[in-house]
Amino acid sequence: MAEILSLNPDDRERLSREKLPIHASRDFVMFFGHPLRRGHISSARRIAPQMLAKGEGLKAIWSLKPLAIDPISREYLADRCPCGARLGWELSCDPWMCDQCMGDLRDLAVKIYEPQDEKALDFAARLLDPEATGRRTYLSPASELADESHSNLFQFVVRIAQTCQRNELIDRRGVIEPQHLERAGRALLEWPHGFEELVEVVSAAPPGGKDLGWFKSKPLRKLQFDPTVPETIRRRIKVVLDKARRVEAVSSRSFTPDFADASPVEHGSRLKRPREAVLSLIRSRGTVVDDPRAATAHTYIAALRDIEPVRRFSQDLGVPVPAVFELLKTGLAPELAPAIVHLGSLITPAIDRDLLCGISKSIRPGTRSGAIGLVSCCFALDPSLTFSWSTILRAILDGRLGVWRGQRPARGLISELVVKDFSFLSSLIKTQPTSDDVLNAPMSQNELSMIIDRTRSVAANIVNSGLITGISTAGKLAQLRKKWAFGFELQTLAKIRCGPVKNLHRTLTHVDVKRVTSGDVTFWDRNEALSKLGLLSL
Repeated sequence: MAEILSLNPDDRERLSREKLPIHASRDFVMFFGHPLRRGHISSARRIAPQMLAKGEGLKAIWSLKPLAIDPISREYLADRCPCGARLGWELSCDPWMCDQCMGDLRDLAVKIYEPQDEKALDFAARLLDPEATGRRTYLSPASELADESHSNLFQFVVRIAQTCQRNELIDRRGVIEPQHLERAGRALLEWPHGFEELVEVVSAAPPGGKDLGWFKSKPLRKLQFDPTVPETIRRRIKVVLDKARRVEAVSSRSFTPDFADASPVEHGSRLKRPREAVLSLIRSRGTVVDDPRAATAHTYIAALRDIEPVRRFSQDLGVPVPAVFELLKTGLAPELAPAIVHLGSLITPAIDRDLLCGISKSIRPGTRSGAIGLVSCCFALDPSLTFSWSTILRAILDGRLGVWRGQRPARGLISELVVKDFSFLSSLIKTQPTSDDVLNAPMSQNELSMIIDRTRSVAANIVNSGLITGISTAGKLAQLRKKWAFGFELQTLAKIRCGPVKNLHRTLTHVDVKRVTSGDVTFWDRNEALSKLGLLSL
């Protein structure tokens, strides 16, 4: 066998020392160190006649049924003799001989495949080729698939190519046409956008003109539930398809965020089955509806979270994504227009430059004695958390609200700003409340830390306290604050009123104010604490 495979002495010695790997099982075999599905190994001898005629030995990669060609020469492989016999192993003395008629197969007609996408084909066909070292096409190091094993990627390529081929009603006993390997290879090289594009291109023909629905109309969507696809890749497919589904849910209904049409939503309410709701929205696309906001703001916000420039803008500015949604609605985030154009209609920009640049230029020079952090003031002065960032930021841009840059840990640009005019800020907070869509949108612990102007560990302790049930939202935090107040919040109110309170924890404990502790966070009874500290008038 070593002579037939043309193994050099080093490979023969290594092969003889290798023990049976733990991956080998009834369903898997080890193929040069890669766990491979047993069904991909051909029981017949497969050869490339021209390669053998040039003196090459039998190659292990030829035994993989999903490959119809030799990865290097792109010569189509043959597994039958012109006499009709299937090439076997038992009676063959040389790899080029038919074990039935003893004919020399090196003279068979040669058929070479001419690829349309050479790079994609090389990537797909050479993934497991032990002789392709130095000639492989690799994924970009930045690709999300870069940490997947070659065997996982090969199985993914095979299932994509098989799905594409079977969608064209072609199935050659497991042998995949090379053009479908090209398509699969390109989908992985340009992951995730390449895969998304291929999903949309490969459409199933509806039988009898019937509508197959969102899921069955695109056969590649089924791969997220295919047990033969590695679990890690199935999870990645699900993430990609969920993102595409949210975008389609928004763009198919041409949703334009408009708070003027927003109907009140009960605090803390949320969809019990959001995925079913989104699917229902997609299935009904194109139908006429009476409600122009049929694509809900929560769906739009979920789609925004999937967009990397939006997430980066949220971090750089220092506000949660639901607040970014409000800024988009008011035209205060023109720099995001190119990133969200695929979601549908855009709001006319209300400013003629980027918001971050505008705020930076509005920061006044020097420092200001007695100034307090802007975010901390907003949080302390508005327990209901209904203040609108668009109103406050517009006042900063117009110069009506003076801000300075403080010496504080950076959690975005806004977290660095300090203010002195607390009465004007308080009036801005009461001017125009934000919408229930923003209050009831789910938020992460990182976004909670932006709201309270504290670290993520503090936010985690608030969430883990059990005082917020279910998914965290600004509305639920506001409900919690009707009864409880935070020590840092009370300290901010004291600074605004008359000055900081020394040893606030000891002071409130000494007068027996009711409290609850979670980690390093203490929740004080709001009315009792404000009364004891003389802050009820704020």
